Amino acid sequence: MVRVARVDPEHCPAGSCGCFTCLDRCEAGALSFAAGVGIVIDEGLCTGCGACVSCCPLAEVALRLVPARSGSASEPPKR
Repeated sequence: MVRVARVDPEHCPAGSCGCFTCLDRCEAGALSFAAGVGIVIDEGLCTGCGACVSCCPLAEVALRLVPARSGSASEPPKR
C-alpha cells in the first residue's frame, strides 16, 4: 500500500504560529506553504517517507501518513 502525508489545516500550526519544520525535512519537495491555507502537500511528489511526520510537534493531529488516494500520481501503476 502506498502512503502519503496528509495535513489537517485545522490543527497544523504553520498558519497561525509560523511552524515550518516539516518544509525543511521534505527532500522530495512535496510540501509548500500557501498564505491563508497553511501547509499544502503535493501527493504526486510525496514519497511517503515520513520525515515530515517525524519532526512535526503536532503530528498526532496535524500531519499523518495515510493511504494514497486511488489514482494519485504517487501510486505505482497497476500490473
